[in-house]
Amino acid sequence: MLKDVLKDARHRKGLKQEDVANLVKVAKQTYLKWENGTTEPKASQVKDLALVLGITPNEICSGKLYKRYSLEDFIYELTKIQARRELETLKSWKHIQDHERFFHDLDNETEEDHLDGREVYDLLRNS
Repeated sequence: MLKDVLKDARHRKGLKQEDVANLVKVAKQTYLKWENGTTEPKASQVKDLALVLGITPNEICSGKLYKRYSLEDFIYELTKIQARRELETLKSWKHIQDHERFFHDLDNETEEDHLDGREVYDLLRNS
């Protein structure tokens, strides 16, 4: 439920209800009503709320938090299931919300952003 997503995400970020209200620029009572399930945020407030809580607008709207992995754990899970690269690409494509931004970010990576084979091995070994 939306109220549970808001509360759990707020706790993950270590924020107080008043902190979230201030950052989203609403009255504390307004945020309390969202978190208590009395009312829901307007569509125009969902984006700001998602940014403040470090979640996606879809998580707020669907009322379900996604499981997140660290990069190391994500790589480990991929290797553990031995997923084929083509399937990884297709699945990733479906879940990337902004393809243009994705390619822009990849194109603007620096050499320091790339891991060599040894670094990947070390990350997996130390997980």
